[in-house]
Amino acid sequence: VLTKPDTLPPGSTKRRELWLDVLEGREHVLQHGYYCTRQPDDDQRLAGITSMEARAAEADFFRTTSPWSSSTVPHRFGTQNLVKSISELLTRIISDSLPGLLSEVASQLANTNKQLEALPPQ
Repeated sequence: VLTKPDTLPPGSTKRRELWLDVLEGREHVLQHGYYCTRQPDDDQRLAGITSMEARAAEADFFRTTSPWSSSTVPHRFGTQNLVKSISELLTRIISDSLPGLLSEVASQLANTNKQLEALPPQ
């Protein structure tokens, strides 16, 4: 996750292009790609910005600020998109792991029951 895109001033054209290259998958490619979020700054937090206000400000920032607003991968921007992607990935991992876990639980239960049956009477 790349953070603090608002700290790249408008004149930092090359750095912004490098960030876009990473986010759009042309550089430093990862299996699940990169995301970019913008969190409230110190003043906003001190002023008591709510989570809902922070997410709205973040969405507005990415929708209206170049070069983020013209990216080919708008789904890679914002905390909500990151959470959605991670949630889907976690759900897939759990679904893939569940059959093996259930099998292991059944095996352990059978083993425990066998050991309990082998105990002498009271």
